[in-house]
Amino acid sequence: MPPALYACLACVSNHAVFIQANLRWRFPVLRWLIATPEFHHGRHRSDVEGIDKNFASALPM
Repeated sequence: MPPALYACLACVSNHAVFIQANLRWRFPVLRWLIATPEFHHGRHRSDVEGIDKNFASALPM
């Protein structure tokens, strides 16, 4: 396996763990570029506005 593939796998794996973290940190600029825990929390909302609305796993645009 090429080293670039290992690097990509490491980044994707770390990002998956990061967005699942139950953190209340805010990332004002970063949140527009990649999914953050704050963005991912919207996926687990139970109100009508949040249900079936948040499917982005990487790019929250």
